[in-house]
Amino acid sequence: MTIIDKTFMIASAALKHSPITQSKLKLIPNFISQKEEEQILNESEKKLKRLKYQRDHWDDAIVGYREFESANWSEQTLAVIERVKREAHFSNSPRQLVHVLDIDAAGFIKPHIDSNRYCGDKVAGVSLLSDSVMRLVNQSDSSKYITLLLPRLSLYVLAHEFRYDYTHEILSDEMSFFGDEYVKRDRRVSMVCRSEPSPLSK
Repeated sequence: MTIIDKTFMIASAALKHSPITQSKLKLIPNFISQKEEEQILNESEKKLKRLKYQRDHWDDAIVGYREFESANWSEQTLAVIERVKREAHFSNSPRQLVHVLDIDAAGFIKPHIDSNRYCGDKVAGVSLLSDSVMRLVNQSDSSKYITLLLPRLSLYVLAHEFRYDYTHEILSDEMSFFGDEYVKRDRRVSMVCRSEPSPLSK
């Protein structure tokens, strides 16, 4: 079941009269099973264990991370990836390389918008190992913001203005509040699929 309501999202008063539809922003709790999570993590760890956590990022967007991209996955994980792509309804072809991002318990993702050179009109991510809090803030008007609770095993999809006009970030553990409720952040791994960028943006 797809759920976008006050249980998983807090929108600012400035957005109360702006329709937020599932074509723009989607959150599906329990999108994958714990068994599927274990399968994805087992495959990912084979690559991640050779990498060290980094405290800075090439575009200053992430702190405390390891990452890789791959098109080579088991049949079981490919089935999950195909479900993600179907749910996201990519208008451009989805990229064949799937991005795995591992953020340690003290790490976080700073506010940013993915470059048009590397990503098309949609981003879809599955959250593994830990609940976390995502914040979306309008670049032109910071009074327009949305706070999303991303439960472990959930899928989020960002599209349209939430892809191009809003920054997105994953809050650090000390800032990880959903409303007044503290959401404990531990090590978080995400499996992210993106649509291909427009040829004009390359």
